[in-house]
Amino acid sequence: DEAGSYPDPSMMINVTIEGVKSAPAPLEFKSVVGSDKIVQASNLRRKNEAKFKCPICDHCFTAKHNLQNHMNSHSNKRPHECQKCGNTFTTRGTHARHESICTGRPVRKRL
Repeated sequence: DEAGSYPDPSMMINVTIEGVKSAPAPLEFKSVVGSDKIVQASNLRRKNEAKFKCPICDHCFTAKHNLQNHMNSHSNKRPHECQKCGNTFTTRGTHARHESICTGRPVRKRL
């Protein structure tokens, strides 16, 4: 598999993101997201079995929403937008962290 090559469309799945099913646009598609070091660190932290596998790069996840966020990275989909500056983010968490800095509002922590 060469860098920059596109996966066989028959091997891809559509992942529902923000209620929309779509395949990545070929010009924006990334075949590799996350370094080997990040994947290794994730595997070391893992306490539950990884049940969700990326059809593009074979990385595995313990939760469906983590696979969805990962698929956003492959397709350059950035569905979360800062209301103040317009920057966009692949995950709700990075969006919330950015917006708290950008607007000066603290992030709501879960109890």
